[in-house]
Amino acid sequence: MSAPPPVTLVSLSAAMDGARVAIADVVSALRSVGAESDYRRVKVLIDHREDLVAERTRMQARLRWHLHELMPELDLAPKALNKFRHLDRVAAELANCDCVVAAIAAELVERIRELTVRCNQLEREIAAVVTRIAPTLLDLPGCGVLSAATPRVQELHERMLLGLRVGDPHDEVLGAWLAKESVRDVYLTEDSTDAAVLLDKAIRGCADDPVLEIQSLGRTLAAWRTEILNHHHTGASNGPTEGLNPCMKKVKRAGHRFRSFEHYRLRVLLHAGGITWPARPHPPRIRTHIRRSPHPNA
Repeated sequence: MSAPPPVTLVSLSAAMDGARVAIADVVSALRSVGAESDYRRVKVLIDHREDLVAERTRMQARLRWHLHELMPELDLAPKALNKFRHLDRVAAELANCDCVVAAIAAELVERIRELTVRCNQLEREIAAVVTRIAPTLLDLPGCGVLSAATPRVQELHERMLLGLRVGDPHDEVLGAWLAKESVRDVYLTEDSTDAAVLLDKAIRGCADDPVLEIQSLGRTLAAWRTEILNHHHTGASNGPTEGLNPCMKKVKRAGHRFRSFEHYRLRVLLHAGGITWPARPHPPRIRTHIRRSPHPNA
């Protein structure tokens, strides 16, 4: 049986070139099966919404200057003027002022309200299109509607899926990622019943996976099922314990070896702030060498 040929920079470059060509083919194929109009619509809606948001931001800045002049004691959070209840409160305060600045500020409040309504409408329209053309993007953690609508994000997601196909022909990496996400979903839910259903689903999925390491994860989850589900009843976590481990290791490294365990324990307690003295201890007396004068009678 002959050994496989060695991997060289030339072969890697040729593989990368082939992957780039395949990526371009996938992207062009996705946009040629009737989704081109949807991509165009999403891009136009995103650009229009960004223009409206920029205009609203400029108006909010001018409104804040007017409010600082009229009501310097009024405290508004950075994004408070995006919410209707804060706009209603500001409009009620401006109704009690009778001056030109207050009238301009009230006009800005109404214009900001109209822009906010329109931005929310555009976001709902974008969500409807993105849900239809890119539903897998919305399943990714941290990827919302507006992020998924960005063409760059769509292209990166397509490249990621293609990369999995090229470099993971047997779906081993994909299976590991799905197992990780299934365990993550258990801790994301706050309901204990849903957590039990998700945990059992993760255990079955790991058991059915052909990868031995993922099967081992399923056996571990099954062995610790009761303890994992207790987290949703008690909220207990080993996070504080895991956080103290690097603290203790750092003290040990900084001390360059402790000969006494009691000294090591005391140093860890002092560093972690977990020691309470019944009374303030007296510092030890430090013996120093007193230099005597060579002329005692001087």
